[in-house]
Amino acid sequence: NEAMVSSDKTATGGLRAISDDASTTGARIFRNQEKLLAQIAVMGSGQPAPSIELETVTDNEGPETVLAHNQVLLLEGINCVIAGTAPPSATFKIHSLEVGKAAANQKIIYDQLRALASQTVPEKELHAPLQVNMALMTPAATLQRNQKLIFEAVRAKNPSAFVRIKEEEAGCCCVVQ
Repeated sequence: NEAMVSSDKTATGGLRAISDDASTTGARIFRNQEKLLAQIAVMGSGQPAPSIELETVTDNEGPETVLAHNQVLLLEGINCVIAGTAPPSATFKIHSLEVGKAAANQKIIYDQLRALASQTVPEKELHAPLQVNMALMTPAATLQRNQKLIFEAVRAKNPSAFVRIKEEEAGCCCVVQ
């Protein structure tokens, strides 16, 4: 039974805050989201990536350990884009239920970073929809809503990298959607 999350608290970049009272592990993941969003802001500025340290969640603390692991991969991907190099292939951890949706979203965000670095990302992965539960007021659902903002911040860095190309049925022409 997850604690309720205050929906009126916003933090950096419009992210929804999760307090330690609501979920100590969720709060750590949220604070990491703030750091990731700040790092995304550096992309394209010509400045080097600031050194940041993400908070961790240990295996015995709950399923958020999956999200913490994946956040390290996201940070590496963001830092690669800042440095002008391609993010390496990465193995994202998965989970079930709401945390699983958030973990899947992290992989989708990573694919957006790969596209920003001019790596080929299959259309299906590049345009995969985020799984965001707008109805629940749980820490996991709040993290998903925050991921939507992070996703949008990445895509805003170079919208043309995410143009969807649709082939005409005849196969001879392309239409930009």
